[in-house]
This record gives sequence, C-alpha cells and structure tokens, in this order.
Amino acid sequence: MAHELVARNGLRVSGSTFLGDVQLDQTLSNTILALDPSNNEVNFLSLASFSGDTFITSGTLSGTGDSTLVLTDNQGGTVSIADVNIHVTGGTLNGGTGALTFTNNQGTDFSVEVAAVTGLTYNNDWDVALAGYGTLGTSPIELPFITGATLNGGSLTLEINQGLESDIVVSGFGTLTGDTFVTGGTINSPAPGTMRLRLNDNSNVDVTGLEFFTTGDSGGSTFYNGSRINFRGGPGLNVVDDGNLTITTFLDQPYVSGGSITNNSITLNTSVGTTNIGTIDALTAVTYSSAWDVAFAGTGTLGTTPVALPFITGATLNGGSLTLEINDGLESDIVVSGFGTLTGDTFVTGATVDYPEATLERNDGNTVVIDSEQTIRVTSSGAGTQVLFNVDPLTYGAVHVEYYLNEKGGGTGYRSGFFTAVFGKDPEGTDTVEFADWSTVDLGTFSSGVELDATANGEIRVVAGGAQSMDCIANTRAVKL
Repeated sequence: MAHELVARNGLRVSGSTFLGDVQLDQTLSNTILALDPSNNEVNFLSLASFSGDTFITSGTLSGTGDSTLVLTDNQGGTVSIADVNIHVTGGTLNGGTGALTFTNNQGTDFSVEVAAVTGLTYNNDWDVALAGYGTLGTSPIELPFITGATLNGGSLTLEINQGLESDIVVSGFGTLTGDTFVTGGTINSPAPGTMRLRLNDNSNVDVTGLEFFTTGDSGGSTFYNGSRINFRGGPGLNVVDDGNLTITTFLDQPYVSGGSITNNSITLNTSVGTTNIGTIDALTAVTYSSAWDVAFAGTGTLGTTPVALPFITGATLNGGSLTLEINDGLESDIVVSGFGTLTGDTFVTGATVDYPEATLERNDGNTVVIDSEQTIRVTSSGAGTQVLFNVDPLTYGAVHVEYYLNEKGGGTGYRSGFFTAVFGKDPEGTDTVEFADWSTVDLGTFSSGVELDATANGEIRVVAGGAQSMDCIANTRAVKL
C-alpha cells in the first residue's frame, strides 16, 4: 500500500500517516502505529521498513534578534528557516498603577505589574510612611527611635519605640547622693595666696596663685587677698585717702592748669599765675598768587613768599607728540608721544539715544553702542489731548513716566506724579494696554480734569478734560522685550 507518514506535529516524513508520537529531536520510535487507507486498519509498522525515508534528526537556533533555525535530516542535509524570532518592540509605563505593558513584533501586548516606592516621609509618630504604586508593604513602618530616657541609680536608660529593640542602658553615672560638693572655704590658708575649699567628703581642694604684684622705679611687692596697699607721696606730692574708697594725689608744686595761643604766642596758666613761653614760627595760610606760584602767611620767621612751583602752564601738539610746558623752566617740559596726527584721529561726531542703549557716531563711519537702559526727557505743550511720546508695543512691554504738568491760561494747577503702562494681547490676540496714573500731587487749581493715559498702539498722552492748555515735562523709561 502507498503510505504517507505525517507526524502529529505536521512533520512530513514518508509513506503512511503516523499516529504515534514524534520526539522533539524528530527521532521515530522503533514501533509505530500506522493507518492503512485501503481497509482503514491500524497496524504496527517497523521503523526498519522505512529505512530509505528522509526525516529530521536535529535542529539549532542561532543568532540574536531575527534568528535562524537550521534543521538537520538523517541524510546530512539541512533546511534553514530565517527570521525565527519573537521579541519586544516597545513598552509603556502606567505611572498610576505601576504596570509595565510590552508590545512584541507579532503585535501582542503583555503586562508586568511593578511595585515601586516613590516617596518616604517621617509620619510624626516615631515611624515612616511609604508612597508609590503597585503592591507596597505595610505603611507606616514603626522604627526603633529613642523616645525617652530615665536616669536611675547611676544608669541612663534610653527607651526604644514600641519595644522594637531592647532599651539601651548606659551605666556609670553615679548617684545624686554620691555627688561631691563644696561646703566651705578659707583664704590664705594653709599659705598666703591659697584658697582652701572644704568638700563634703572631708577632703580639701587648694587653689593657689591668688596674688598680684607691683613694681616701682625701684623695688616690688607681692600682695594677697586681705593684704593692705599703702600709697605715700613724695617730694611735691600729697596722697589723701578719704576713707570711702577714694585716693587723691595732690601736687604741692606749681602745675599747668590751662593755656591759650594768640597769633602763635603761647601763654600757660599755672597754679601760681600765667607764663608766656614765646611765639612759634607757624604757617597759617597758603594762597595761589595768580602767577603760577603760591604765597603763604603766618607768624614768626617764614621763608620767602611767593614760591614759584612747576605748574603746567601750556601745551602744544606737534607731529603726534604732546609737549606740556613747565612754569619758569623749573622742571623739564613733559613730552608725551604716540598721539598720531589730527587728521588721523578718530572722534565722536554725533549720538542717538534710545531706551535700551546710546549709540555714538564716529568720524570713521563706525558706531559705538553703550548698552544700558536710558532715561529720555520729553516735553509737550498744547490744548486738550496731546501725545507726549510713542513706543512700539512689539518692542517695549512697559513704560514708566515721572511727569510735571502746568496749566496755562485759565487755571493755576500744577501736578507731579508717576505713570506706568503695560502692553500685551488679550486671549483673542487683540492688542491691549493697562495703565495707572498714581502717586500724584496737585498744587493750585485746574480749570478742568487732567490725567495721563496710554493707547494699545503705544501712545502715551496728556488728556485734558477741557480745552485748557497744558505744558508737560517728563522723564521716561521703557522696558525692551
């Protein structure tokens, strides 16, 4: 009979249709059941009867990523199947649940639940609390903090929270009843300069060095607590102790009690009268005498006046050298070279000022920009509403104005104030402006109301309630975007 052998897993081997099991290494068992289609009978077949058939005997999977499966048959031939690989191509993390969802190259998703701690906080009750997602452990978690302490019988016991650990006992402190303390003391005992402290345990502590020393032009002394210091006068000196902790030394000889100086003549006041000790030479004034010299005045014998000094009296620039001329040739003229010539000099010919910067124009066609926020002074004069100045809202986001107003003609009003405005766009994208005229001070009376305002297109205006004429002087600044 003609047979076709097909394993359960669909592997086609030869002839009949096999109903027996085929091993993973594709090796057939010695005896196998086969169905005979001519009579529909199932018979045992010997593997030996199919010795000429070709079948798979082994296989290997190699490579990373898209791997290759190589199948080897019993005749030594091979069959290669490429791109045998199922791998993850992407994934997402659900931050609320902590689930990781992976997608493979077959379009199939699978999820992995992740438990993760995202925060750890002290819970104000000797424990810590956990925060995160997924399945976390018990929270809060009691920890072995030291929550109290007691001192008893010379031992310090540190109490541990909830009894999570054994209490910590530190011994060796002694007891209150065993403390040693001072009960009394004596000075200069057992020797001068010593203080003996008596303790409650009948022992003594001696503190020495309680003394100080004096020295004079000759000789010296050592004094202890309780010693007496004697102050005695000498020739011309008299020492008096008032018995109330005050000692006064009097001078028996004439002494200076004051003095004065007039026109550099010095007079001393003494205990027996006044004494003039003479006139001193002194400079009392120095003046420039308008002839490249100085003159001085004073008392006593002074030097020659006026005194010519080496002032710079003139200068010339020639051939790139600057010569500084010295008065009366007292010193050599000073020559400074390296200036070049006047025709080659570079200098500023003009300038323009804008709020964020000042631009200096040079004679060589170049410009120098000073990048610093500027204050610009503006003025306006007229009747009714008048534009004080303009800014571009696309360039400047805000303006600040310090202003002074003066009504001409019908009124006597004066005003000083601060004005500010900010430019922007509303939710629909339309240009808009907000402004405030604040911190104003009025003097006199205006014939009608007057204020400063701003428009969305960047005009800063003086708005008069009537047709009165107003002068406005303002210092302005603008904030560049």
